Amino acid sequence: MRGKFVVNHCTEATSFEYPYTNAEHNFSHTYLLPAIRRRLSNLPIGAKVIDIGCGNGSLTATWASSEWQVYGVDASESGIHNATAAYPTISFSCAPIGTELITTYGAASFDAVVSSEVIEHVYLPEL
Repeated sequence: MRGKFVVNHCTEATSFEYPYTNAEHNFSHTYLLPAIRRRLSNLPIGAKVIDIGCGNGSLTATWASSEWQVYGVDASESGIHNATAAYPTISFSCAPIGTELITTYGAASFDAVVSSEVIEHVYLPEL
């Protein structure tokens, strides 16, 4: 298992950090990208789209349109660090992924939500 338990400055708690060393694409983009693009294809200019669990931002940057307001959120400090450095036109935030997002962004704030490759990182989901 990659990663380790660390004090995460984004979540202000001890959590498991999935480490990112860069903002490069990975093999899963070849099968995820067509489905995501298909689902987002009818969004209007100016649409607000959030990627919850964006990791290093590489997949987000691949489907993001310059005509949309795109946001990426992840609890991984290293992921957000790499995403922000590599893709400065997208608004990335390091934050806990839970009900706190409503406080930060407001209810019904987005026209579309993308969340891919997240479920395998959910260890103790809140019900």
